[in-house]
Amino acid sequence: MSAWQLRAAGVADASAMSALVEPLIARWLVPDGNQQATVTLQHIHQPDVIARNLDEGFCYWLAESMACELLGFIALKPPAHLYNLYVREGWHGQGVGYSLWQQLRQIVLTSGAVSITVNASESAVPVYRHWKFVETGPLQCLDGLRFQPMCWQRT
Repeated sequence: MSAWQLRAAGVADASAMSALVEPLIARWLVPDGNQQATVTLQHIHQPDVIARNLDEGFCYWLAESMACELLGFIALKPPAHLYNLYVREGWHGQGVGYSLWQQLRQIVLTSGAVSITVNASESAVPVYRHWKFVETGPLQCLDGLRFQPMCWQRT
């Protein structure tokens, strides 16, 4: 039995999701300190932006500890793009991200899609490779954000 549970997120969860991401930005997403990238990431993870994404049909799932502490979340931009995946420091490597990935993958496969895309941060590429994603082009940079386009295919 895992030390967390998964549930669908709602607008009321947007502030907690935003707070979880903030300390991860400098360490994992913008380790070079690029100011433009930092500002962009801070903006797209504001509670009002997350709430707007939910209103526009994005699906978010949370991993919470049994004490209801937010451990991580994943977001699906329909129809089949893994938009966000974050796990709280201290919980990396314990299966939280994988559980969230399995939730998203099952939902997408149930919809009939056969592939899932992601724009992976450089630090996340090894994790996505482990989950059988493959690079679909060269490393990209947009608004200072460096990311690797990747795709997972049903086998």
